[in-house]
Amino acid sequence: MTDSIFDFDPKRFARRLAVVLAAAIGVLAAGLLAYEAFLHYTIPFRDLGYDTDSWFILAAGDYITHNGIPYENPWALVDGLRVVVQQWLHDCILWLLYSENGFAGVRWFQVAMFCAVGTSLFAAARSLSKKTASSLLLAFAGAAIAGVYISARPTSWTMLCFIATVAICSAWRTEPRRWLLGVLLAVQLIAANMQISMAPMM
Repeated sequence: MTDSIFDFDPKRFARRLAVVLAAAIGVLAAGLLAYEAFLHYTIPFRDLGYDTDSWFILAAGDYITHNGIPYENPWALVDGLRVVVQQWLHDCILWLLYSENGFAGVRWFQVAMFCAVGTSLFAAARSLSKKTASSLLLAFAGAAIAGVYISARPTSWTMLCFIATVAICSAWRTEPRRWLLGVLLAVQLIAANMQISMAPMM
C-alpha cells in the first residue's frame, strides 16, 4: 500500500514544518512590531525620555544643523575642549525628525530601521539559500538579535552598511565589475559619516 500511514517523507515534513514555523514567526514578529510602533507612538517618552544618548544626539543634531560641525565642545563647562562628533549625519537626521514629529518621529525612525535590517537580512539569507522558508527563519532570528541594539543610536546604520559590504564583496567574488567598487565606496562613506567609530570594522 503506497498510501500507508507509515509512509513518511522526512524531507517533505521538514519543508512543511519550516513553512509553518516561518509563517508563525512572521505573524508574531509583525504583531510585536505593530505593538511597539503603537505603544511608542502613543507614549513617545517611554525609553527615549530617560535615554541620555537620545538627548545628546538630538542636541548635537540641533547644533550642527544651525552652526555646522563643531571642533570645540559646545556643551562642556570648560571652554576650549576638543570634540569629535563621530555620528554627525545620523544626529542631523534624527534632529530633523524630532523637530517635525517629536519623539514619535524618532521612534518611527527606529521601526523603519528595524524593518530595513530585517529585509536586508532576508535578502542576504536568500542569496545563500533559495528556500524562502529557511531564509525567513534566518532573517527573523537575525532581526530579533539585531533589534536589541536598534535605538536612537546610529547602530542600525552600521548594521545595514555591514550587510551591504558583505553583499558587494560577495558579488565581486562571483563576477568582478568596476561599478561595484563605486557602490562599495559609497557605502563606506555612508558608514563613516553615520558612525565613524565602527567604520574601520568594515
